[in-house]
Amino acid sequence: MRICSKCKSEIPDHELFCPFCGEEVQLVANYETMESRAHIERKKQQERERIERERAELAARELRLKKRQREKRMKTTLIVIILLIGVIIAGFALNMQKHNTSFDYQYRKAMECFQEQDYDDALVYIQKAMKLSPDSADGGVLLGKIQEQLNHDDAAATAYETVIRNHPDCEEAYDQLIPLYVKMKEYDRLQSTLSACTNASIREKFKDYITYEPTFSIEAGDYAETQTLMLTTNGDGDIYYTLDETEPTSASTRYTAAIELSEGKTVVNAVYISKKNISSKVISKTYTISVASPTAPKITPVSGVYTETDDGDDPEITIEVPEGYTAYYSFDQKATATSLRYTGPVSMRSGTHIFYAVLVSSSGKVGDVASATYVYNKTTSTSTQSSSEKNSSASDDDSNKNTSDTQKSYDDEYIQDDSLSGDTSDEGDSNGGNVSSSEEN
Repeated sequence: MRICSKCKSEIPDHELFCPFCGEEVQLVANYETMESRAHIERKKQQERERIERERAELAARELRLKKRQREKRMKTTLIVIILLIGVIIAGFALNMQKHNTSFDYQYRKAMECFQEQDYDDALVYIQKAMKLSPDSADGGVLLGKIQEQLNHDDAAATAYETVIRNHPDCEEAYDQLIPLYVKMKEYDRLQSTLSACTNASIREKFKDYITYEPTFSIEAGDYAETQTLMLTTNGDGDIYYTLDETEPTSASTRYTAAIELSEGKTVVNAVYISKKNISSKVISKTYTISVASPTAPKITPVSGVYTETDDGDDPEITIEVPEGYTAYYSFDQKATATSLRYTGPVSMRSGTHIFYAVLVSSSGKVGDVASATYVYNKTTSTSTQSSSEKNSSASDDDSNKNTSDTQKSYDDEYIQDDSLSGDTSDEGDSNGGNVSSSEEN
């Protein structure tokens, strides 16, 4: 082994240059020739080239090794990245799946969007939530609110109705639905919803929205007498009605007292209007009143010649008055509803007179006129007679003669009465009835 003079490293025997520093190995001390110098230079050059090649190869190997290592690291890193991405995607997918199947998540997102006035996205989230839990009261109410903000009133009403159907005591749903019905003028749906409500506190809260159909005290139909109609209701609102077949409104007649139905056809239309100015269904009933004309009253006694009673009193005339009627009478002129009202027996008047009587119904309808002709010979009372018996006989003869004359006078008057009755029949019709003789009674 030789020692390098420069770096002091051991040089193998077969080496001409130090493998560590490249210094030439001195073979012969201080002796060299031109040939040996050239040879040495060639050797040195060759050795340098060899060393360079080895270095280059070593560098290339190292480079290739580094490249392979780098590629391996890149592959490993890529695999790790891919695995990480896969894990992230899988985790995201699992999380999304969890969210998509979570009512709470979808409801929370819908509420966040609703509060931020992002109603379109809110609708997407709440619809997903409702698919997961269709019976949710909170979800249904929020769905209705979102639909309202999007001006989908029908859809909003349907959402609230669904909540009420599944949760009859959900007051918040009523709070949203009732004003919406008023806005939509869906009064029939409003009444149907409140009528079906069994929660007393909710009904009390919305009592001013509830309408009640007016109740009629008598049924529609035909009647032979005038009727008194009363309208009632269970609510605190008011009833308005018309009698001219028009539809009643708050500007129509307000019901405050019974309605008198007179003769003829009357169509009564009535509506209930609540404190919130919500109208019920209009109730209509038709009444036809056909009051029969009263018949001629029966007069007692019949036409004839009369004298004082056994007690010396004037004979009395009576009129048979049926229940529900009022009788009126007069002497020597046809009775009307403005004549004397009959309250009891009437004293017969002295002389020849025609007594007229008529009945008037409670509805004011005047019947046919009845009449009777009376010849009443009222004699003058005397305290004593003449002292002569023959005068008594003469008086009897005179009395018989007077009776015969009176009967003749009655016959003449009765004929005259018949003539008068016939002449005034048109007048009787104009006063509400025909004249009927008491003899026909």
